[in-house]
Order: sequence, then structure tokens, then C-alpha cells
Amino acid sequence: MKKAVVAAVALCVAALSIAAGSALADNVRFGVNDDEGMFEKGTGPFFTNLAALGMHDNTVTVRWDETSPNGFENLGGGVTLQNFLPQVVSQASRAGVTLTFDVYPRHSQAAGNPTANAPRFAAWLKTLAQTYPSVTHYVVMNECNQPLFVNPQYDAHGNLLSAAACGQFLAAGYQALKSVDPDIFVWGLGLSPHGAKVDGKSHRDSDPFSFLSALGAWYRSSPYSGQQIMDGLDLHPYPIPQSVPFAQGNSTAYGPAYGVATLPLVYQAFYGAFSGTAQPTVGSVGHLPVSLNEVGIQTVPTAGGYTGKETANWGIDGTTGSEDFQAQWYKQLIDAAQCDADITNVNIFKLIDQSDLGAWQSGLYQLGWVAKESASTVKAEIANVRSCPTGTAGYWTPAGAPADDVTATGSVTGPFSTYFKVAVDQFLTQQQQLFASFNVSLQNLLQRLQALFGVASSQLAGMLSLQPASAQNGRRVSSARVPKAVTRKFTVRKGKRVVLPRIGKLAAGSYTLTVVLTAKRSQPVTITSPVFALDAKGKLAKAVKAAAKPAKSKGKKPAHGSNGKGHGGGGGKPEHKKR
Repeated sequence: MKKAVVAAVALCVAALSIAAGSALADNVRFGVNDDEGMFEKGTGPFFTNLAALGMHDNTVTVRWDETSPNGFENLGGGVTLQNFLPQVVSQASRAGVTLTFDVYPRHSQAAGNPTANAPRFAAWLKTLAQTYPSVTHYVVMNECNQPLFVNPQYDAHGNLLSAAACGQFLAAGYQALKSVDPDIFVWGLGLSPHGAKVDGKSHRDSDPFSFLSALGAWYRSSPYSGQQIMDGLDLHPYPIPQSVPFAQGNSTAYGPAYGVATLPLVYQAFYGAFSGTAQPTVGSVGHLPVSLNEVGIQTVPTAGGYTGKETANWGIDGTTGSEDFQAQWYKQLIDAAQCDADITNVNIFKLIDQSDLGAWQSGLYQLGWVAKESASTVKAEIANVRSCPTGTAGYWTPAGAPADDVTATGSVTGPFSTYFKVAVDQFLTQQQQLFASFNVSLQNLLQRLQALFGVASSQLAGMLSLQPASAQNGRRVSSARVPKAVTRKFTVRKGKRVVLPRIGKLAAGSYTLTVVLTAKRSQPVTITSPVFALDAKGKLAKAVKAAAKPAKSKGKKPAHGSNGKGHGGGGGKPEHKKR
């Protein structure tokens, strides 16, 4: 499947010679979804062992409790989850691990009442983001198609309710987080892979495909219909039961379902739900990043210290519960993710087993940090397989859609063209050190521009503004030589070559450039460059060019550093079995 060129769209307004063929695939980020490191409070080996495997992402669960005075989940004995957060944030940072907060209501019935609780959840979330500004990755909501997390799922007439409830929490949470920091990356949904009936009555699950259809219907008629509500799609492709062959993906005996091998099923459902809206879709059309945020294979323990007994039929026996079965399944998972250009993150559910056999034993370590076979297998596969082992990674393409629904080439005239050529090279190779101060991150920019093209059938209106910053050697540029501001209008037409307006010769000094794009029924997108310097000849200063010289790239996939949701082990931690 042909790789798409989303960067050609995003940067056509400020770039020189962007052409189809740039690769943004391979090199998926791997991590775990586990709360254990949080409950160690900085005293255990969790993060050391995680990093030693070549895994540098960890998601921890931070649930909103509507009954708690400060909104943080009450763990008993006067202790709330807030008591553990400072230590885990600090320790993850020291270990070089990207931390993700998975946030959702503690009680399923609170999640089922969005009118009363979504605004409260958003206010709490805003405070959380302000308290921990170094955490810039969030998963908002979790398995909303399961009554364990959103209740009720249906009304008395069989109408699906959970999708609209989940959508309101997600949209409100997205706005709250972006109001604190526009560069916070928000994963959405944490979609459960199946729709099995739990009790055959009012508390049954909703299958993922019906749920996405209902979510899209709610979104299109909601006040949020002209806005983005997630930056990436969070999926939980557990095999249910785990005895199902990897290539099969999932068993429909438990209701309509998807798995790692059948991700196109859920991609198509998401595309159908949001196609043509301001919310980017997955695949070659929208390039919304996908995270396999929870996925795990349980083993039968051989070490001591476990308690309780298995309480559900997960297809675990002497063969499917062996360490070799788990290791080979995780190996296939890593290889499959590297071949799907849509996937940017994979997080194994649990680094270390939970002690209660009724919970999860899907970790890479048994209790006491006894390494399973999968620990060495996963470490080796992550280190050795950094691209698709069977060919070229490809983006999923919906039926009837072109591989790239928007392509464009661009050129810039004027003395600052070199600056933009360097900037484009930097973006396309993911070498953003010099341009880290752009106020819109690359991925958010791509998604927002894709959304604009989705609602603008013919063109985007653009405005270019060039303003002097300060002269070289610290002196202000003379207003007689340099205008206070230069603005030019231009148009970006779908599939057409873009030529930005000529500015003319500029005096030596430092400048910033802003580009604003506008389409009907969409919020304007503003791109502001960092300060760049021109020499006496009106060319990019040598010092800037040297600093910005792009490194060679193999077209690696952009890293989003995100995970799914942890479910904590014993000792007062929130703990439950997946359904």
C-alpha cells in the first residue's frame, strides 16, 4: 500500500518543493500500560526495567471521582491518587520515559450522566494539566462501549446512549486540555475490541462498530461538529479469547469485534463516522495517528506469590498460557505494527503481572521481577525490527478513496526561501530542534489542515504576514528600511501547485513569519515561525543555515509518546479484569 504524504499538505503554505513520496512510517514507539511504577512512589525498579527493554512510554490511570472533594480517586484510608502523582512524574522524567495520563470518570454511572458531569470533569482535567505541565500526553475516556466504564449503554427502547455520553466527556476534556497547552496530545476513546453481551439485558456492551457510528452521528449534530475532539485514536485490540489465531484477529462468538490483524474493520467504521468533518480520520485520507494502547496475552504463573483464581474464560490453557505463546504473540504484534503506517504507538498491558489471578498476568515479568521469555523477545524485536520486516509500511485506504486525497507541491519566492527549504527538510525528517518553538506541533498542524481540506471543497484562503523582530548585533532595525509589517493574500487550491506571494528585498535583521489559513465552517489555522535572521544581502544568515542543516533520515514515523490506561495491582490500587 502506497505511503501518503500528509506533510505536503501541511507545509505547502510555507515550503519549497514539497513532493509526494515522503515517508512518515516505521519506528513505532513502544511502551507499557501499567500503574505499578506510580505505586512504587519512586522506590522500585519499574522504570529501570522498562527502559532496559528499549521501551520508553508508560501510561498511568488517573480517574476523576465525582464524590471526592478534589476530584482525585479515593484509594481508602484518607489516601487519594493525587498522593502518588508527583513521584511518578519525577521518576519517569529521570528515566527518560514519556508519561501519559489516562483520564476518565471513576464511576460508570457518572460517565453516563454527561450533562451534570462532563463540565466538572473538564474543570478537574484543566487543573490536572496545570498542576503537571510536563505531562503533555493524555488519553481521554476509556472503553466507553463497555458498561463497566459508561452506564447505561442503552435506553429502555434499545437506543445506544453511551456514544453521546462519551463524546461529550471527550470533547469537553479536549477543550480543557488545549486551553492549558495547545501542544498537549489527546488520544481518544480507548475503544474496546468486542461487543459481547454481559447479562443479555440493559447492561449489555455495545459493539465497537455500532458505537463509532453512533459517536459520529452525535458529533455531526453536536455543538462540537466544527471542531476536532481528538488528536489520535486509541484502540485496545485484545484477542478474545486469546486462543484465537493472531491472523484471525478476534472471535465473533463474543459479538462483533476487531483485533490486531483486523484493524481495517475499525478503521473503516471510524472513517464512516467522521469522514468529511473537522475531525480527521485514520488512513491515507486523514492520517490520524493510531495507538494500540492496551493489548496483552496472559500466562499461567510459575513463580510464587499469586493469590485468588482465574474468574473468566479467556482461552488460557497449557499452550496458550505458556511463556512461549505470549512471546511469539508479542513478536507478531511488534512486526504487524511496523507494517501499518497508521500505528504510531503500541503499549503492552502490564510490565509486571498483577498478584490477583482474577486480574491480569500479561506482563513481561512475573511477581518478584522474574523475567518471562517475552521480556528478551520483546527487547530484541524492538531493537532489531525498526521498519516493516516484510516490505514497506502502508497507510490504510478506505474503499473508493485515493491513496492521498490531498496532494500539493509548493514553492516560495523571495529572499527567505532558503529558510523555508531548511524548515521543510527539518519537518520531513523529524529533526525539529531549531524549530521547536513553532506554536503548533507538526502532527496537530497536519491534522487541522487535513480537517480544513475536508470541509473546503475547492480552496483555502491564506494570509502571509512578515514582521521584523530585531536587528543583528542586538540593534533594532530602522523603520525607514524595513516596513513594520508586510501582509500578502494567497490561495491554496486542492491538488494545485502553491506559490506564495513575493515580498521583495529585505534589510538585514531578524524576522518572524506568520501564515493563516481559513476555510468555510472551520477555525483559522495559524503557523508562526521562530525568529530567523537575514544577512546584508537579504539571504538567510549563515549561522542559522548551519544550525538548521537537516540530518539524513530514513523516513521514520513521528513519535507521539502515548499509551493506554493502567489498571493497578493490589495493595489498595484500582484493580479489575478486562471485559
